[in-house]
Amino acid sequence: MRIALLALAGLALVAGVLGGLVRLGAPLALPAGAAMHGALMIAGFLGTVLSLERAIALGSSLALTAPAASGLGALAMLAGFHGPGIALWLVAPCALFAASVAIVQRQAQAHTLLLALAALAWIVANALFAFGRPDAAPAVWFAFLVLTIAAERLEMTRLMKRRPWAQPLFHALTALLLAGAGLSIFESRSGGVTYGLALAGLAAWLATFDLARQTVKGEGFPKYAAVALLGGYAWLAIAGLAWIGWRTFAPGLRDAALHALGLGFVFSMILAHAPLIVPVIARRRMRFTPLLYAPLALLHASLVLRLGPGLGDATMRLWGGFLNAAALALFAVILASCLFGNGKKTRRGAALTRVKGALEKVHTIYIPKEKNMARTPGLKIILACGLALLAGCDASRGREPAQPQAGPDRYDVSKMVLKSPAAVVSQERHTGAFAQGNALSMDAALKPLDPAPVKEIRLDTTHKIIEIAPGVKFSAWTFGDQVPGPVVRARVGDRIKFSMTNRSDEPVPGVRISAAPMMHSMDFHSAMVSPQDKYRSIAPGQTISFEFTLNYPGVFMYHCGTPMVLEHIASGMYGMMIVEPRDGYPTRADREYAVIQSEFYTKLDPQKRKVDGAPLYVLDGDRVRSKSPTYTVFNGRYNGFVDKPLPAKPGERVRLFVLNVGPSNTSSFHVVGTIFDRVWIDGNPDNQFRGMQTVLLGSSSGAITEFIVPEPGSYIMVDHHFANASQGAIGLIAAGGAPEG
Repeated sequence: MRIALLALAGLALVAGVLGGLVRLGAPLALPAGAAMHGALMIAGFLGTVLSLERAIALGSSLALTAPAASGLGALAMLAGFHGPGIALWLVAPCALFAASVAIVQRQAQAHTLLLALAALAWIVANALFAFGRPDAAPAVWFAFLVLTIAAERLEMTRLMKRRPWAQPLFHALTALLLAGAGLSIFESRSGGVTYGLALAGLAAWLATFDLARQTVKGEGFPKYAAVALLGGYAWLAIAGLAWIGWRTFAPGLRDAALHALGLGFVFSMILAHAPLIVPVIARRRMRFTPLLYAPLALLHASLVLRLGPGLGDATMRLWGGFLNAAALALFAVILASCLFGNGKKTRRGAALTRVKGALEKVHTIYIPKEKNMARTPGLKIILACGLALLAGCDASRGREPAQPQAGPDRYDVSKMVLKSPAAVVSQERHTGAFAQGNALSMDAALKPLDPAPVKEIRLDTTHKIIEIAPGVKFSAWTFGDQVPGPVVRARVGDRIKFSMTNRSDEPVPGVRISAAPMMHSMDFHSAMVSPQDKYRSIAPGQTISFEFTLNYPGVFMYHCGTPMVLEHIASGMYGMMIVEPRDGYPTRADREYAVIQSEFYTKLDPQKRKVDGAPLYVLDGDRVRSKSPTYTVFNGRYNGFVDKPLPAKPGERVRLFVLNVGPSNTSSFHVVGTIFDRVWIDGNPDNQFRGMQTVLLGSSSGAITEFIVPEPGSYIMVDHHFANASQGAIGLIAAGGAPEG
């Protein structure tokens, strides 16, 4: 049973690590569930391992409910069964909390109470994730991990001489951590500062009072474990400072905050303790080998690469991620070779005794009754913070993050970045891929957000022939060699470094065109810049580069701004940029798609040219000016989503990023068979409506719509101006299979 549970934990770990690499831009094909990187790593892998350790310490088969539910929940999520997966992830922490309370009843001590409060934090975090507040879950998830580790290290400090104020200070820091996690549910800035201070304070306390300060002077396994522990405490301090920076003045430190804590601290603890815990669970003998230092050193070095140079360089960050994964894989290989290489297996009874003994040393200690939790004021404070945290989760369920009546304005213009370097125009012609950048999605199915704070994007202009409808070949102008252009996805605070080469003079396959100059430009509605500088037109062969910082969330249009703008947009020069809020969206979606509505105004080519035997169509200037389109389409093609429906499953929450680029008509967007649970006008969650049937979008207007797929069926996306629908503005969301949950 224990080996099976470890196998489930291993599956969650592998999927979580690979999902993390995909988020960094690695071209890996994974199940959709692997995109839930953080949830798989914490609720899946670490939840299974820590609750299995607790179950063995308790010596109860019933306590195995927690690791079983955690591991099976991860498996269900990876298999696409989100309803059962979420349910299992809600059961797991409750079972762990029950086991922890049983341990407290046996031994009412500081560290056992703290373990119970850590389990309570896990309940809150999983509930936030399950009930639409994934943005608030990370701080509480990490509180679960940090408190669990801190409790176990607190028990070990009994072997060191401590000053009288050491334990009260420890209680104050853990209470501060719980307070910061709870406050972060409602107000990320002040909660983040409190949380970061608590992390840094705990790092200092552990570095001062932990037994590792003595055992690092020894040899063999004790020294190795001490080196891992002390290195982890350094990363904990870095995480605390980065967390403060992330939540106040430097949103680009998000990756540093999360992974200094998750990889630097938590996995250093795992590398320190696994050679003790895994052998007794697996009933195998293990001898210490200095080779264990290799993955430990690689983990720390790769984190320095990822969180140092990698913060501003996507390639360096990806290499850092690969080396992070390599460090974990190398550790697993060395651990397995030490366990199974000598072929020595302990007897079942002896193994069970060693398991209980090893784990009870972590979880239990006899102290005088007069010092139990009921008479320790510091522990009462911790308990009160834990109960407040649970109450906070309950208060936030089913609601959006509270908008503070007083405090910092998230749209304070004085804190926005409004200046950027002047645009640079050169004669250097780019000849590589027409579209480049990790932030780009090439079709309706959106890639996860690239966490890099600086996003380098290239969208070259081309002239090409596209097929609007079966047999209708249209002479289009494009960004990135497609219509619509690739979707750009970023976050408030990100810096966009944009480059574009005008390649409109390159030959169009199948048609001989004139090489006469055609000026083009780029206009990002998401930018706050000088149009005369950044949006200037460039001639064929020229390249323009500029950068800007994103200050507002939304679903924004980008398009060519060269006169006549009407003709350039009607010829296909447009696309979508999604800018997520700094703290992410307040709900968790199972599917995310970009839907871009536009109009085509066509006529037969007066020169009667043909493409592959079919007549060529060109822009009809008279129709454009009279607002009389021949086609109104989603994502550049007549009935395109009818021929290739967007997939979904019953019970899933679908998030559509909708943009009407026009250039002239209005859209009344509707999905037949459901109601929009949430609509965020212009893609900003602060502009929220609930329970809407249609969304009215003028030219260049956007919105985010969310809805639940109620049951199996084909759900029709349509412009409810049915004249537009008859011209091709229609598509399907295909929800087959049995309902989830």
